[in-house]
Amino acid sequence: MAPLLPPSLRALLPPDLERRLPQDEIPELGPLLQIRLGAGRPVELCFPGVSRFLAPSGRLVPEASQAWVPDGNLAHQLLQRAAQGSLYALEQELQHGFLTLPGGHRLGLAGQVIAHDGGYRLVHVGSVNVRLARAQPGAGLFLLEALAARRLLPPFPSLLLAGPPGSGKTTLLRDLIRLASEGVAAHGLEGLRVGVVDERSELAACHHGVPRHWLGPRTDVLDGAPKVAGLMQLIRTMDPQVVATDEIGSSEDARAVLEARKAGVIVLATAHAGSLEELAARPGLGPLLAQQAFDAVCLLARRPRPGQIAAVLPCPHNPRRGE
Repeated sequence: MAPLLPPSLRALLPPDLERRLPQDEIPELGPLLQIRLGAGRPVELCFPGVSRFLAPSGRLVPEASQAWVPDGNLAHQLLQRAAQGSLYALEQELQHGFLTLPGGHRLGLAGQVIAHDGGYRLVHVGSVNVRLARAQPGAGLFLLEALAARRLLPPFPSLLLAGPPGSGKTTLLRDLIRLASEGVAAHGLEGLRVGVVDERSELAACHHGVPRHWLGPRTDVLDGAPKVAGLMQLIRTMDPQVVATDEIGSSEDARAVLEARKAGVIVLATAHAGSLEELAARPGLGPLLAQQAFDAVCLLARRPRPGQIAAVLPCPHNPRRGE
């Protein structure tokens, strides 16, 4: 039976929380996706399509009224443990509202913020959300089947994976990177040189520059690099046939994607949006659709499980411009 949490993540949890959590996955609930906790409220565990609260005994219960409400602020304790007691060293990362944990997991943060150097700074943490990163080899094969059915294979197409938070975009992108690097003989796809800009250390989960997630035999990773500069650096120095990055959205991101496409490089990327119309409404993404920077957009849904393909839209344009 698989463990509920990887050891590296379990070791970061405050003792009061760690000793109450089950050791192993619960078959009827499936893999754990998130742990949500905050001051004065019960601990919530989120699984595919369902959530449960943690009871004082460690049982998982459906009602908050039956749940354990911790004394003190477990959220702040968890942040301190993740930062190893030095929040100052992580101040720039905290401005994004999350920390990337060992193994590519993400600790999302909420609480009181103040204006700081033209942006904001989190000064009191009220709640956190631990989002588990899970490599799922083979997750991209279903999408390749859908692309093949639409005659978008071979060769490997440029793809934008879009969906709401928690819809499995990063997991799917990670496996597509692996498939592009390894090649897929069943679809006539040869292995390609892939360059990954892993700005938030989630795709490859690098440690000292070495990926912990297997991304294929022809994949080079720039860990922690800003997307725009990283994409251009990889194209100049590593001669990739494919570049990949997570969570594009700004106008600068769009310009970098267009430059990569003009250089003849395939682009794999993700973006937050629930529909083609929502993509088109974003200033940084609308131009990419209008200029057909991607061969297809794959829309993902959270239900009934993360990674559910809602639609594959070949050669999409910008519907707001009536094209």
